Amino acid sequence: MQNSLLENYRAIAGQLGLGLDEGAGAFTGSWNGWPLCIYPQNANYPYNLTIAIAAGRANGGLTREELGRWDKKRGAVSQKGNTVLVSVAGPAFRVKADAVADKLRTSLDAAAAMLTELGFQPVCASCGQPKEGIRGYQVQTDLALLCPDCAARTREALDGALRDPAPENLPAGLLGGLLGSLAGVACIIVLSRLGFVAALSGLVMAVCTLRGYGRFGGGLSKKGVALCCLLMVAMVYLGDRLDWAIVVMRDLGYSFGSAFSAVHRLVDRGIIDAASYWGNLAMLYLFTALGAVPTVLGILRGEKARGVIRPLNGPRA
Repeated sequence: MQNSLLENYRAIAGQLGLGLDEGAGAFTGSWNGWPLCIYPQNANYPYNLTIAIAAGRANGGLTREELGRWDKKRGAVSQKGNTVLVSVAGPAFRVKADAVADKLRTSLDAAAAMLTELGFQPVCASCGQPKEGIRGYQVQTDLALLCPDCAARTREALDGALRDPAPENLPAGLLGGLLGSLAGVACIIVLSRLGFVAALSGLVMAVCTLRGYGRFGGGLSKKGVALCCLLMVAMVYLGDRLDWAIVVMRDLGYSFGSAFSAVHRLVDRGIIDAASYWGNLAMLYLFTALGAVPTVLGILRGEKARGVIRPLNGPRA
């Protein structure tokens, strides 16, 4: 966390009377008796914050009518299980901790008043029961508001998964990566036909290949990352070659097979502009790398956090 962001977060936490877990980048504690945590929706936009409140009632969650009565100036409200979420947009520039804290305070007051009026009560987000000691926990890469009993059960389940992990399925992972890379190839061709910058499809190539491997293979190890990188290198080249082959078919009247095999000869003869050919391929690889790096880092962070459950710093709810 950058020093300026950390200083602002500390100031916001102090003004709201909440704890700050610097590792998770989240505020935690309670507001008018409601257990909550507040965290950024996206690490790239640290002042767009989500308020998560553990709340439930016997007759179900928020209805559409009740959601419609919510003042949208206080943020966008939704409910996921036993957690009510309020998304509060913050400033992108000239951030003042006082202004962010005031905006959060207004949304917190409004959410607490709404939940009280509608008959909700503080509950554990997992079991839905109004137990004592509900507080925020980091559960692997997620945050959850749990009672001590559910936290203990979650810890046992995670410990069991660590003791007996599912092995990475290399063939299935490669199949998933291949299917994902084919989506990237299709994106290269479709975007090019629509007149968009085909290089943007490199992002799709990277994300789909890596996610496909992880989904089918049951995880993404360093070996899996290396294999995905080799697959992306080959499939980006294939997608670009297919894209140029379609251009040659359209403009020169070649059959598909002849066009595909003739691309490099046409580049050598100057019929296809070499700068355009190699420049487009370089941009595809650049955008693929731009998509791959954050995706790999995110996946590896998830692997590092596997099995982790810990209470967030700050006062108990």
